[in-house]
Amino acid sequence: MKKYSVCILFGGVSPEHEVSLRSAESVLNNIDQEKYDVYPVGITREGQWIYFPGKDYSKLPAKTWSTCPGACPAVISPARGQGLLCFEGNTVTARPIDVVFPVLHGENGEDGAMQGLLQMAGIPYVGSHVSASAVAMDKTLTKLVIDKEGIPQAAWELVRARDLARNGERILDALEARFAYPMFVKPAGTGSSVGVSKAADRQALRQALAAAAKFDEKVLVEEFIRGKE
Repeated sequence: MKKYSVCILFGGVSPEHEVSLRSAESVLNNIDQEKYDVYPVGITREGQWIYFPGKDYSKLPAKTWSTCPGACPAVISPARGQGLLCFEGNTVTARPIDVVFPVLHGENGEDGAMQGLLQMAGIPYVGSHVSASAVAMDKTLTKLVIDKEGIPQAAWELVRARDLARNGERILDALEARFAYPMFVKPAGTGSSVGVSKAADRQALRQALAAAAKFDEKVLVEEFIRGKE
């Protein structure tokens, strides 16, 4: 029986880099390596792609994976048929890849960017395609789709980070006119609860908007709905 080759992507240039490392550690510890040839490839915070040949997956959350023996620069080629390219000294080795498992979180991993690269390369991958990934990663786009389909959801407002410096107090007034406290404030394009705050008063709302704006130009403000999570 053919042994399929699986490239596990992790890390990434994203505020959720650390979450991805922990997720990848779990995937690599549990994937059946008798059934699959596994090629772990990490993306550093600076955007460097590195093939990680080690078997001690605790090195991922410990942040020592990129300097382990045998680690080398690597990249998935957008040219079809080339697969994973590993650069070792003056040698480039092409490893065919049957499927990519992107264990990436947040920007550049779940937002359609990586999915677009893999579709260009003609490599099957785990997860949603480009358009679904892009819409689902941007909370405001998700909200618009839900509104269009007539599905009940929490009331919401979009705040632009660039408007906060010029019209911050007016924005606070408008939000208070629409919603009662507490309100939930979220960057539009992050996951794993990064940048999410619950604001119980005006000062907390001001701080929550500023905190969310550090992660995204678009900030989502939602009404509070009491219930079980």
